[in-house]
Amino acid sequence: MQKWLFALVLGSAALLTACETSRPEDAVVPPPTASPASADTGASVLEGLAVDAPIPGLAGAVWSDPNNTGFVTGYTYKGQYHPGPPPGYNPATKSVEPGT
Repeated sequence: MQKWLFALVLGSAALLTACETSRPEDAVVPPPTASPASADTGASVLEGLAVDAPIPGLAGAVWSDPNNTGFVTGYTYKGQYHPGPPPGYNPATKSVEPGT
């Protein structure tokens, strides 16, 4: 019985030493990624806008994400994608203002 118990304890100890333990400060942290942007159009991300949401002041236009990155990079108007905000867009009001 003692040999069996000894083998069980020794086997358990071997399994525990095979487990890797590391401190949180030793964890590998990936480098920060660049700000998301559309590689095809070169447009930068427009903050605080929802994809496919209508653009106030520009009837029929919606915010777009042509690369499915989850970030708005332009708008679609009359079936045509345009990178960046539309002319006359005011980021404070998040709408296109007439005459600007």
